[in-house]
Amino acid sequence: MIDKDEIEDFTFNMARNITQNSPLSIRVIKEQLNLLGKSRSLTPDVFERINELRSCSYNSYDFIEGKKAFLEKRNPVFKGM
Repeated sequence: MIDKDEIEDFTFNMARNITQNSPLSIRVIKEQLNLLGKSRSLTPDVFERINELRSCSYNSYDFIEGKKAFLEKRNPVFKGM
């Protein structure tokens, strides 16, 4: 639990950490959350769209770059594609 006096610093630190990630991954995660948040139950259309988003991100430059950077113990250079 975060103390209310520390919530602003905690939030800004979290936002900084998020921005270090792949722009493509961030877009995909946001869309998935929006789809799931609007859906009362997981419809076949929503399920298919989420699978498309995952497939797109797992075959992206950023995904490959992230894995390479991790293995090479360096910071990734994401391009949002």
